[in-house]
Amino acid sequence: DAVVVAARSSPAVVAPDAAKTPSDCVPPNTVVLVWANRHHRPLFRAQIRNVQHRDCFMSRFVFVALDGSMYKHCEELAKDGIRIRCARSTTTAGSTAADEEEDDRALSPDALAAHRSSRWKDVSHIISQGVNVWAFDVDVSILEVPPFAEAMAVDGGGCDVLYQRRAPETPQMLT
Repeated sequence: DAVVVAARSSPAVVAPDAAKTPSDCVPPNTVVLVWANRHHRPLFRAQIRNVQHRDCFMSRFVFVALDGSMYKHCEELAKDGIRIRCARSTTTAGSTAADEEEDDRALSPDALAAHRSSRWKDVSHIISQGVNVWAFDVDVSILEVPPFAEAMAVDGGGCDVLYQRRAPETPQMLT
């Protein structure tokens, strides 16, 4: 099968397209979103290492690049046969070739704040199109395809967005 990579598209365009891809391990109309910049590259490679060849999962995986370097990296993964969908963050989408170098610098505090805001705008635009979203931070290693069916059945289903969260269970936190 040919790998589909959207050319510098926003997540709101790429995710609904990915959600239409048949999958036997991700529920219908559901995508997995992850955002990262070039400083996260080692984390991202570790994140997908165990699932990168599971086409049923990766074809619904939308990688949102925060800079030109990571977008190119995503495209390279797709060319290497990983069925990943590449998108540009709305905080960097629309950048021109002239600001591509600027685009690859570490996020400033203002840019980071803009990213946090745009991330939830992206999710909002996606779910408004009838697509369910699972969002993970790039530092979360995906050891196996998540049990989507069980998680979505909690509380009778009807979940639009699931986001990984920390729930530390250390004795200091419980007392």
